[in-house]
Amino acid sequence: MTSDEQLHCAALTAAMALAPGVYARNRMFDFHARAYVQMARARAAMLRSIARHVASASEISVEPMQPGAARAFRLRYVLMNARCIRSVHLSEVELATLRLLSDRAGSSAMACGDSDRACVAQALSALIASGPLDSPAVGAHMATFRDAVRDLARGVQDKPGDNDTTA
Repeated sequence: MTSDEQLHCAALTAAMALAPGVYARNRMFDFHARAYVQMARARAAMLRSIARHVASASEISVEPMQPGAARAFRLRYVLMNARCIRSVHLSEVELATLRLLSDRAGSSAMACGDSDRACVAQALSALIASGPLDSPAVGAHMATFRDAVRDLARGVQDKPGDNDTTA
C-alpha cells in the first residue's frame, strides 16, 4: 500500500465508522474493489464494535507503540461478562475516531477531547481535498459523497450539546 493509500485508508476508516451508510458498496462496487478501501471498511466495522465493547469494559488502557513515523497505539480492555481480554493496534486517527464514537454513544469510558475532534476533522478534510472521492470509481455519486463527508467533518467539530437550543 502506498503512503497516499495509507492516508486515504485512515480517513476512509473514520468516515465509514462515523457514517457507515455513506460509502454503500452496491452503489460503488469498483471503488470497494480496492485493497485499501476493503481494509478501511473492515477497520471501520472493528471500531464500531470496539465502541460498543468499551461501554461495558473494564481495565481500559491506551499505550503508545514504538516511536516511529506514524503514531500508533495499543488499546487493551477487559470484558468480564465474556471472559475476554482484547488488544488492538490503532492509528492516531482510528483512536480519535473511537473516542468520538464512544462519546457520541454517551459512554464515558473513553474521553473525547478537542484534539481528537481536530484529528478526525483533519483526516476527513484531507479526504475531501485529495482523496479517492475524485476517482472514476465513485462516478456519478461523487458530489453526494463529497457533501456527506464535508457535513461529517463539520459535525465532528461540534461537541455534544453545542447545537442544543433547549435550556
